[in-house]
Formats: sequence, structure tokens, C-alpha cells
Amino acid sequence: MTFPIAFHLTHQPNPKSIKDRYGNSPTRSVIDLQKQFFQLFLREPITLSLRYISDPNATPDQRLQIFLLINTELKLQPEQEQLKRRLLSAIEWSDFYQIYPFQEIELNTHQFPTLQKLDWVNALVEIPKAETISPKGYYLPRLFPENQDHDMVKICEQLSRIRSERFLLEITLQPHNNPSESQKALEAIETLLKAQYKSGNSAKDAILETVIKSAQNHQNNYSHQPLFTYNIKLLAEQEHSLSNLAITWLQNATNSDYANLYHNLPTIKRGSPEFQKSLQATRDVRISPQSSQHSPALQTWQQQFGSQSISKIFGSKPMFGDGSTSYSNPTPPPQSPQSLLNPANSSSLVSPMASQGWNRPQQSAVTMQDLLLLRHLVTLDEVSSFLRVIIPDRHIEGMAIAEIANSTPNNFPDILPIKDVISRFGHHITEDTYVAGVDCNDAPCISDFDKLAHRLVGGMNGTGKTNYILSVVYQFLHANPEREVFMIDFQAGLHYEFTIKKRKNVEMVTTFEDCDKLLKTMLEKHSQRRQEMIDNKCRGRKELFEKTGIKQDRVLLIIDEAFYIKNADRDYKKSIEANLNTIAAQARVTGIHLLYSTQTPTSEVIDSQTLNNIGERVLLAIESASDSRRIIGTDEAYELPLVPKGRALFRGIDRLPIQIATPFVPDEVW
Repeated sequence: MTFPIAFHLTHQPNPKSIKDRYGNSPTRSVIDLQKQFFQLFLREPITLSLRYISDPNATPDQRLQIFLLINTELKLQPEQEQLKRRLLSAIEWSDFYQIYPFQEIELNTHQFPTLQKLDWVNALVEIPKAETISPKGYYLPRLFPENQDHDMVKICEQLSRIRSERFLLEITLQPHNNPSESQKALEAIETLLKAQYKSGNSAKDAILETVIKSAQNHQNNYSHQPLFTYNIKLLAEQEHSLSNLAITWLQNATNSDYANLYHNLPTIKRGSPEFQKSLQATRDVRISPQSSQHSPALQTWQQQFGSQSISKIFGSKPMFGDGSTSYSNPTPPPQSPQSLLNPANSSSLVSPMASQGWNRPQQSAVTMQDLLLLRHLVTLDEVSSFLRVIIPDRHIEGMAIAEIANSTPNNFPDILPIKDVISRFGHHITEDTYVAGVDCNDAPCISDFDKLAHRLVGGMNGTGKTNYILSVVYQFLHANPEREVFMIDFQAGLHYEFTIKKRKNVEMVTTFEDCDKLLKTMLEKHSQRRQEMIDNKCRGRKELFEKTGIKQDRVLLIIDEAFYIKNADRDYKKSIEANLNTIAAQARVTGIHLLYSTQTPTSEVIDSQTLNNIGERVLLAIESASDSRRIIGTDEAYELPLVPKGRALFRGIDRLPIQIATPFVPDEVW
């Protein structure tokens, strides 16, 4: 397991599909959905970077692509693996994934050279917060105002019109984890407001009023929300369009009034130390290091007022000039040290030192310099309109838009007999693989135990769920008749009484008590197999066989009508669910594979810990579009036909659902 990891947002949703799902005003719903997704992600110890790549040299429908990159400073491999599992689970269960499918990509390949090789970049711009600076000494950065209606459409359209050079738009965030630094900034805000209140300064001063209002906004937002360090960047092959594009992004992501505070955004060119540091941070998926450059206005302010106390500047009336000029700092803000732990939970500003356990030495005054710390801190709300995936209301030239799938293609076979599957695709039926069905082009859809250990099968009564289970078992035993199958069916085994129950190596149980005993037996088998690997210093079944000749055949454990588990006595229910969780989480390495079947495969029916470890999903027709979307990433299972039976959505290793016709298994084949 290595970080950074990267995901390609494989297509943008069709505007019609968004409208069908969220009505005539879908933008706000999708914006809220995106914010919830990033809030969930940024609870983890990660650096997250959303990137738009514009490459006029790419194929016509791939000139504009979107990627999500994630890094961490967790060093131990088990911690990295656990983190990745949590991230993948968060993606899979989010409604965001149902609209924007993710495809994991390898960063060490040459698949996306514009993203991975940045030697084409010759200039870049970093977008900092605007800052208010007064000759009287007043100073404060301004919060980014969120534009709740920003959908990235205008930015993407502008990128699509530039055909002469490549661009990369990047927003990178990481949780801020320097409590003493953040508390110093919060104390500076509190001191500023108290000093102004005590001074009773009632003189009209527009700049002072702006600073006080901004300080109040910081206090209201930063005292109770997680804080992050950030970079907002544009990188380009040439420099002449950078500043204009950056201002356009600012105007759309914030508002025109805020964008007008930026007199200019200087371009950082190849060859300068700042360029190399910033570019390397982009390569590494890190926050750029602190910039040593400040605008002339900020440098002058620091020399005159940086070491003075906030109480002196805001509590008295120093006169250095007429106070009539407001400046904005055009250079990048300094960044915090790179720390990737959970964000500090700042509480009320009434007594920040007491609430956070941080004590400033009594002789150390709160100085104006402490306000500079706010330049590189943001809340998620503050930057959410930069951290936004396009919400299209029309086709964007150069960007692939998902076609609305035909839920009932006409070229599926009405019946796909299992004997035909064996004769046509028998070479796909091995110790590791079997044929889940055929797609609309009559091509086999392959399931692989080695790549995805466990399976979920869902569907209403009468849609072909039991028949699908029979097809898996038939092929499992066709590949190796000696392998074991264990069936748990809480409907007295009626579905299997006249078929596989007759096989000597198929064991069936039908009660909660016997189910509990069987699962404990499976865990004992798992422990024995794992101990054999440990004793022989092997990491898996294949290595064990190659090294010692000990063969551990795959075992298939089927839970049918699993929703009945929720009706078991408390002790049985607790034991059964705990054992299923362990099998789903651990038994892949020992070749024990779970097939979990139920009518409505939701978290109310199947324990979420078990479900999170089941990678392959097969849905026949179900009663709820939202359940279909949650389980498999699309509404289509809700739209599947009831006749002919056996139509299903299959989601395997590539995580993209595909409609298939599943094999038909008549009783006589047994």
C-alpha cells in the first residue's frame, strides 16, 4: 500500500440524469452532496487535492478531465491499508459516488501524463486570501465568501476554449494540526475585538469597520469549525492566460466584489525558488511550503506594526497617514508546517487558552504579527465553492458526459441455459473464476474470487435471485467437484431441497442455532488454515501449496434470505453478525468466500461492517431506486424488467455497474 492514491472521475453526469434525480433545481442539492462528501473525507489524516486538467492534445472527449488525489503521512503499512479501506468505503457509500463514479488509477504509470508529469508547467499562480492593510496599522485577511450557486460550468467552458496550452487547476486541503498556532491566531482576534470595544473608538473609518467585521466573521467561524491549510493554484504551459483565468475563477467561486480586491495576481515563473517549491508540492500532493515573499505594502506594514501589540493599534489612535487606502496582498500566503493529523477542534473564543490547554507566557504580548497566521487557515465552508466538481446543465466541449443508459436493451437472450455457458465459456470457469452472465453484446462477465473475495446478491422475490445462487454453486463445483459448499437458508431449505442439497459436499442448515454453530466452525477452519500459513511462513494459499504441497481449496459459504437474521434472538443475532463480520473482514486470505443474499440489501438488513467488506455486488430488480443507487451506484436495478427473469446489474473489480443476463439452472442438471 502506497500513497498518494488517485481517482479519475470517469465521466460527468448527464444533465438529464441530475434533473431526473433532483428536479428542476438540482444544483443546490448536488452542492450540498459534494460538501457532505468532502466533510466526511477530511475527517481522516489526509491531504486531499481536487484537480482539473485541460489538455488540448488529448482526444476530443478527454481534453478536460477531473481527478481526486489523496496523500497521508501515516508511515506504517497496516495503518495505510486501514485508511485506504475507510476511504474506499466512504466513496462507495456516498451519494456523491452515485453521480460521479470514481476509478482508481496508478500514479506510477504513463496513463495520464499531463497529470503525472508536470515538466510541461512553466508558470503558476497561487490564489491567497485578500487582505486589508491600512496606514494606521489596521490589518486582517478576509474570509473567502462562498458562492453557493457556483457550478464550475463557466470555468470549464473557458478552459475548453483555450486550445493552445495546457492548464491544471488545483485546490488542496489538509487538516490543520498545530494547536498553539491556531490558538495564537484566535487569541489575536479576541484581543483585537476586546481592544476595539474598550477603546470606544466611534470615529468614522471605513477600513477599521471592514477589519472589525472581518474579525467578527473569523471569530464566528473559526472558533467552532475544523481548520485547514490550503493551496488554490493554476499551473500552465504558458503564462499569458494565467492571471485572467485566476480572476475568472475568483469571480465565480466568490463574487465580483471580493475578486475586485485583487489588484493583480503575480505569475511565479520557472527558475525561481518559489516556483520549484510550489511545483514539487503539487507533484507530492502536499501543501506548498511557506512563501518568503510579501507584497511591498505588507512588507512596509510588518516593519512598522508587526511587532506592536494589537491592544495598542486597536485600542489607541495611532496616526500614520489618513487611513484612506485599502490594499490587497497579491502574493501567496505562507503555509503551515505539514501536519496531517485530525484538525484542532477550536472552541469558544471567550477563553481559547483555557479551552485548548495552551498558555502563552504572561510577558508575551499578542502582537499584530499574530494576525498573519490567519492568511493560511480556512474552514471547509470558506473554500467549498473552490472545492467543487462541475455540475453541468449542458454539454461542455471536450468533456465526456455520461450517456443515459438504456435500462432494457433488446439484444439480451431471454434464457441463458447453464449448459450453454459451460460449452461456450467453459475456459472461464476455473478454481478462481466463473461466469456471472453475459452483457448485451453476448460477452461473458467474469467474477473472480481472487480479486473480490465476497459477493452480495439482492433482488425481489421472483426475479431470479435463487437461480443466480444456483449458477454460482454449479460452476463452483464444476471447476472442482471436491470443494465444499455450506448453505444457510432460513426458509427450511425449500429452494434447494431438490437440487444441490443432494450433493455430498454441500451442507445445509436452516435454524439460527445451527447457523451460529456453522459460522463458528467456519471461523475455526479459517484459524486452522491461517495457522498453517504462519507455521510455514507463507502469505497465502497459493504460496502454501507451491512451498509445501498443502492445498486449501476455496470454500463457499452462502447466506440466503439473510434478512431473517434481524429476527433472531438477541444472543444468536449478536453472535451471527459478529462472526459474519469476522469472516468478511479476514477470510479472503484463507479462501473462505461469503455469498450474502437478501431481498433488500441495505444497512438495516445487513450489518454495515459486513457490507463494507463485500466488494462484488449483483442486483436483480429491487423495489427502491435509492437502494439501487446506494448499493450499486445507479438507479437501474429499480428499472430492471421482471420478465424475463435473471436480468441483473453486476458490479465487479472495475466498480462500474453493467447489465447482464444471468445463467438459468434447471433442476435436472444436478
